[in-house]
Amino acid sequence: MPRALVAGVESAPANFDMEQPAAFGDSVGSDISSSVYEQLTGPRPLLGTDGVWRVDWSDLEAQLAEGWWFSPDGRTCTFRLRPGVRSADGNELTAEDVRWSWERSFGVRDVGKWVARISSVQEATDVEVVDPLTVAFHLRAPNPALPRTMAQGTPNVYDSRVARAGQSPEDPWASSLLGARPSGFGPYRLVRADGESLTEIEANPHYHGGPPPIGEVVARRYPSTEEAIQALLQGDVDLVPGVPWSALSRVRSERRLRITPAASTAGVFLHLDPGAEPLDDPRVRQAIAHATPYRAVLQTAYAGTAERWYSWVKPESPGYDPASWPYEEDVGRARALLASSKGAGGFSTSIVVLPGEVSRWWRSCSRSGSAGSGSRPTSGSSRAGGTGRVACARRATWRRSWCGRPTTVAASASPSRSTPTITTGAPAGCGSSPSATTTRSSSTRCGPSRRPGTAPRGLRPSGASSGSTTATP
Repeated sequence: MPRALVAGVESAPANFDMEQPAAFGDSVGSDISSSVYEQLTGPRPLLGTDGVWRVDWSDLEAQLAEGWWFSPDGRTCTFRLRPGVRSADGNELTAEDVRWSWERSFGVRDVGKWVARISSVQEATDVEVVDPLTVAFHLRAPNPALPRTMAQGTPNVYDSRVARAGQSPEDPWASSLLGARPSGFGPYRLVRADGESLTEIEANPHYHGGPPPIGEVVARRYPSTEEAIQALLQGDVDLVPGVPWSALSRVRSERRLRITPAASTAGVFLHLDPGAEPLDDPRVRQAIAHATPYRAVLQTAYAGTAERWYSWVKPESPGYDPASWPYEEDVGRARALLASSKGAGGFSTSIVVLPGEVSRWWRSCSRSGSAGSGSRPTSGSSRAGGTGRVACARRATWRRSWCGRPTTVAASASPSRSTPTITTGAPAGCGSSPSATTTRSSSTRCGPSRRPGTAPRGLRPSGASSGSTTATP
């Protein structure tokens, strides 16, 4: 029997319910979850001419659904499920599993509900079981993006028979059970998670796509990336995901390691608070956009391994049009705009940097020197106030992309462990306003390939993946 693939990782998650912040903010937990769950649709993975794996959001592939169609008025999207799909517990997928899964997202009122609302699915009652293998989504208004949002990491499609066994008056949506024991219809199932050092998954024996090429994956936690890379070189692990840019030079110096690019959709955003003076003057915001040293950021912070966005939406998004982006580095133009604005003569402001996952509480905000109340920033946003204050606003309506798509690095080893390899992932995107945040969405999945020429589902990105680096011997 083939041995397990061993990955050296940064955390040992104990929660795998993507509707809970403890799981959603953990990249390893996200990867495990997206290997246990499969969605109705998914973006097709493609290998670019530059040797970089990317996902094509304009070309969806059927996963748990075998097809879908819109009504003539565009206000109902119906999905036909694949027959004979079974969970790791052996239960057959039905439309009721999909309906209950979306009802749960509305019930727990977290990420899944937000995804539902942007899909124009306003209430749980808008999801209708037509027959055991057909489910209809009734939309507030026509929304052609619905099949794409079905590919997101949540709402997951749960095995509702297993999940309902964990319901109680104190836990009506089985959060405890699903956090510790994810139950879906994907290519893998969770075997062990000690929350300290090891996480293990193995192939779902009932997976509709056939046995995954890797039967077992063990994620072993190391205190630092440096120690994980050392374990890779010693042959103790086969793969190290999330290698930071600072470690790339060392990785590249090891001839036994191979770096293979895979694109990521993570981005860095600079958010400006338009309610804080002088940022409420559009000319100040435009001056900042023209003063941003785009090339220097890409070359220094990302060592030339990132791509810039030329829009306030990601290149993968419908409507992305680089021609509509008027901002390039132009210090003279920035000075002229600032001189004619509320910021004439210069101004000071605070830039708040939120590292990695945005899942922490702000302790306090100050306004004119006095303490203010704390607020919890939402993912991908940051707050900066105008002169003399820091704003605790929850929204930043002016968004400008300014950096680009960081490359991910992964590495792998041959079964003999004699020739270590490192695989590197490809760039992700960027957005904007004053404080830089890096977001990690979506994850990697394990499973079999669908068709020749597409990426195998062995640790491939599904949905949006983080801008991380992976190395393997």
